[in-house]
Amino acid sequence: MDKVKIHQILNSVWLWMKHYKWLTITMTAMFLLAWLGYLFIIFGGRFVFDEKAVILPTASSVVAEDGTVLGKLYTENRDYVTLDQIPDHVEEAFIAMEDKRFYEHAGISFPAVARAVYRDIIAMSKVEGGGSTITQQLAKNLFLVNDKTWMRKTKEVMASVYLERNYTKSQILELYLNEIYLAHGIYGIGTAADYYFGKNIEELSVEEGALLAALVKAPNTYTPHHDLEKAKNRRNLVLQQMANNDNISTEDMLDMQTTSIEVQAQQEEREPWLDDYFAYVLAETEEVYDLSREALKRGGYTIEVNMDPTIQKIAYEQMQKSDFFHGSNDAVDGSFILMEQTTGNLQALIAGRDFQLNDINHVITKKQPGSVIKPLAVYGPAMQLGNYLPYDLIPDQDINYDGYRVGNADDNYEEEVTLYQAVVESKNAPAVWILDQIGIEYSKSILEKMKINISDSGLAMALGGLETGLDPIQITEGYRTFIHHGEWIEARSIDAILDRDQEKVQPKERETKSVFNSQTSWNMLRMLEAVVEEGTGEAGGLRKSLSR
Repeated sequence: MDKVKIHQILNSVWLWMKHYKWLTITMTAMFLLAWLGYLFIIFGGRFVFDEKAVILPTASSVVAEDGTVLGKLYTENRDYVTLDQIPDHVEEAFIAMEDKRFYEHAGISFPAVARAVYRDIIAMSKVEGGGSTITQQLAKNLFLVNDKTWMRKTKEVMASVYLERNYTKSQILELYLNEIYLAHGIYGIGTAADYYFGKNIEELSVEEGALLAALVKAPNTYTPHHDLEKAKNRRNLVLQQMANNDNISTEDMLDMQTTSIEVQAQQEEREPWLDDYFAYVLAETEEVYDLSREALKRGGYTIEVNMDPTIQKIAYEQMQKSDFFHGSNDAVDGSFILMEQTTGNLQALIAGRDFQLNDINHVITKKQPGSVIKPLAVYGPAMQLGNYLPYDLIPDQDINYDGYRVGNADDNYEEEVTLYQAVVESKNAPAVWILDQIGIEYSKSILEKMKINISDSGLAMALGGLETGLDPIQITEGYRTFIHHGEWIEARSIDAILDRDQEKVQPKERETKSVFNSQTSWNMLRMLEAVVEEGTGEAGGLRKSLSR
């Protein structure tokens, strides 16, 4: 083409543009606006995307060895499951019902983009279009649930494009199936599988997966706990869609549509005998594992505990019996602790007769220990010195210690008794005399080895007259030294904590101390057995082993 022809063509175009000037300007403006809108949607998603929102809050569970769930903590009741765990037919049910072209599109369709731009930018309308893809539903639920602005639909499209550009289809589907709300405070299909059917996600049948997919559009409307007929009709529609997508045969669809819906009944109240142990576990997670309640509510931790459910339940039931509480009023209360002596693990904890979460927890409440402190603060330390043996004679007299006097419970004195007899009969005067001989500071140094730190400096300490007292856990840890060769170990309710990736969370190092030698602990153990068999503890005697 020569220069003359080119010049003629350009001149013709120029003349046309001059003749249709306003049409040309309008078309150019529309083209630029469309192009800018397209770029805005494609690349603006990063400003809508929130990385923190993609990390779904997952419930933490406290679980005993036999699978008993003591409780859960969560902001959203969600048990996260991976796509590998989810059966193919469950995935297919959701895709068939919600977005059959999920694996073909780029998160949105161009008509949807055009509608969004028109409504938001031009018409400034808040009307929502139907037919959202799975990616769009996920984007809306993750990033825009509280967004009521006129740009919400456009933001949804922008975020969807961003997700598709930065996440695989499998990652998007996994997030979606774990994020969706399925009625009754349930989030995600992992939690829903357990709630509705009492099953792990891997065990769901085609019909059960179809029912969960049926809930997405209106969970509170289609839940079988509210309207069984609506739920069945909606489930059958999902099965029809699966057949249309060749996920199941027509024959199988017809057979499945005739089956009734069977869901497990829901217990309205939790088991009260679990609360006591659960409360202690929550405190231990913070102290030993440095995990706050807020972290547990979002982190998806599995807390494996040392509780024996059978013993815990029996202990709770026994604590309800008024025969064991001969108090002057109905407010009399108590606590119960069972420690496995070899490991120091706590197998049962009762924090009160009618304990509920956030009530006074008697397991960790410091109170005056009374005569329970004598073996720990007086007789154990005395024998540890090597100057006293069980059958040594010690004074049993009314002595004035610079103005401090103490009497025996029966107000009788025998002048001299053996140390063994003083323990068995829980005599006060000999205990105070021993403490005066061995020294208060020495006694406190022994107690400190057992994490019992007291500020008291008077002889009343021998009888448990303390300013702040001791809690039952401290006493249990202390008494464990006598059955375990004088070794003190920190009590633990938690066996292990696993994070959402099933990796162990490292606790603080568990403390142990050698407090008494083997001879002292053996002597003290034999005397304590005699207390129960023939002494002041006879009323609470057991025919079985005193340790566990």
